Amino acid sequence: MKGTQPILVATGRSAPGCITPLRAMLGDDVFVEQELDADLIVVGRHGSHSAENGCSAGASGRLSVAVMTERHLPAAAYTAIDAHRFRASALTRGPWQPEHQHAGPPTALVCRAIEQAAATHGLSHVARLTANLLRPVPIGECRVEVTPDYIGRNAGHYAARLLAGGKEVARFTALMQREDPAQAVRDLLVAGRGAAQ
Repeated sequence: MKGTQPILVATGRSAPGCITPLRAMLGDDVFVEQELDADLIVVGRHGSHSAENGCSAGASGRLSVAVMTERHLPAAAYTAIDAHRFRASALTRGPWQPEHQHAGPPTALVCRAIEQAAATHGLSHVARLTANLLRPVPIGECRVEVTPDYIGRNAGHYAARLLAGGKEVARFTALMQREDPAQAVRDLLVAGRGAAQ
């Protein structure tokens, strides 16, 4: 798939059954390039770029379209193996490479782990989250590690790592704050009184 731009297309048909509607959309020269699994096939197209369908061909003149079938979609993006290990499903797949995750799902997974760690200290508001993707995150098993850097009375700073295949694939930092709804109401009342005077 080098030199191609994969596009994810969800359909209600089985993967091989997608060829006919894709031919109607992309042209008669569409073929199954690779069957990755029951949920995903890569469809090739001979020819050059077509501005009409918004798809671009690679240097080889082949266009790759990743087709995921709705009837085989998993129920969740991740399945927990234990408290720190998770198995990514096809729902995390990104549009660039069929074997890699989009950046959103692993970021959300790590943010959830940070929120859980901070909740034990009464910190429930994510004030800031930074994500540094070091390399592509493969679809498969991954591990989340969260470490508190600083825990104060009203705020805490956390660092986290995402590992896959024995390698660190992403690093995260988060600033968590304590939320006190009663205090927020009191602050609004004080601010309102000050503005009225």
